[in-house]
Amino acid sequence: MQRENLSIIKKNIPDLIAIIPFSSVFRLARLTRLARIIRLSKVSRVLRTTIWLSKFKDKIVSFLKTNGLIYMIMLTITINCIGALLIYKLEDMTIVDSFWWSFVTTTTVGYGDISPNTIGGKVLAAILMLVGIGFIGMLTGTIATYFLKDVSETKTYQEEIIKDIQQKLDDFEDLSNDDIDSICMVLKTLSNENREKTRRVE
Repeated sequence: MQRENLSIIKKNIPDLIAIIPFSSVFRLARLTRLARIIRLSKVSRVLRTTIWLSKFKDKIVSFLKTNGLIYMIMLTITINCIGALLIYKLEDMTIVDSFWWSFVTTTTVGYGDISPNTIGGKVLAAILMLVGIGFIGMLTGTIATYFLKDVSETKTYQEEIIKDIQQKLDDFEDLSNDDIDSICMVLKTLSNENREKTRRVE
């Protein structure tokens, strides 16, 4: 028992000093409590940031998995790199210029600062352009699918709740006042959610 009391006292010396009301010298010990509070607030800020980043990471992973976009990204990068190495050999470009040309051609920007002169280079350019068009189409479709999927999931969730309410209303005589109050609250919540979504769209 005494050992436990001594260990508690040793662990909390700054707090014990801070609660002594006399002597202005001991009042300085209250600064140690302030330092602890600041340290705790920093920890909570880091935790909040970590939670936010993990949610953001989950959304990115979900987006990349939509329509298999991650595979298309990997395929496009691979073809881009192969195209850069082939044009480096075919057109005698520097390695930096070949990667620049490959990237510009795949994105279908086509600045025209570097262009192929050989037949092989022109065929390679056409292949990279088709890959780029396919990738941009895939990306656009994935963005649309990702947001539509989110809306359809919300609609499904709302439809299930409304079906449940309709089933309860079929046995209207058996409903208590609490049941009616809870149904009203759920309907108000759904209505507010829909209004909020409408505002975001506008």
